[in-house]
Amino acid sequence: NISGAAATATATATATTDPLSFPSDPSSACTVIETFDGTSGLDAWAYVPSASTCRTGSFVYGVPVRQVADSCIDTQPDGDADDGDGGGAFFTAFNDRSAGRDDVDGGACVAQSPSYSIPPSSRPSSSYALFVSYFFGQRDTGDDGGAGDDGDYFLLELSTDGGLSWIDLVRHGDTQNHAYWRRIRAPLDIPGGSAVKLRLKVSDGNRGGDLVEGGVDDLYICPLDDGEGDPTTTET
Repeated sequence: NISGAAATATATATATTDPLSFPSDPSSACTVIETFDGTSGLDAWAYVPSASTCRTGSFVYGVPVRQVADSCIDTQPDGDADDGDGGGAFFTAFNDRSAGRDDVDGGACVAQSPSYSIPPSSRPSSSYALFVSYFFGQRDTGDDGGAGDDGDYFLLELSTDGGLSWIDLVRHGDTQNHAYWRRIRAPLDIPGGSAVKLRLKVSDGNRGGDLVEGGVDDLYICPLDDGEGDPTTTET
């Protein structure tokens, strides 16, 4: 668990970079596999209306369709994280009518994963690595620099104690971002016996008419070999 964190607290953590190391064979190596292909993830990950303040942009399951804002900024990628093969992802809206019709507006849209039970290990040194793909698209820089849900931001958080405490995996502020799939590894190893949750917040504040989108795909939680091995390969 995240040490030193009180109930419902959010810890400050350094956001991960974007390494391209992902499990080489998740079907055999990983304890949790969430690809959002077919029916995977459809009922498990959910938009949380009680925690959201946005007017539009509630999360959906499906295949993102590329959206390009009038400033030539992609706010939604073309396809899912698996090279756009059409399998599926979990993201803020389809926006198939026009850019800006169904993107996040008026506050933060919040979604959360189910609780993933990580098996306890007979070896105290054994732990797990978490990998996930995400995208974040934002057209304008600095138009909604307010605090909290009054600002523009993207936040992907991790809990290892069933949601009692959280750390940041990825945080983007009110800056222009091209939407493309980024693959990351959590900056901490997860102990056996953990109850893992992820929470996603995508916000477009009330001060301007920005275009903001975000989503996740391909979550893997995989055992490490007591520090002697790593179930990853580097993609090119």
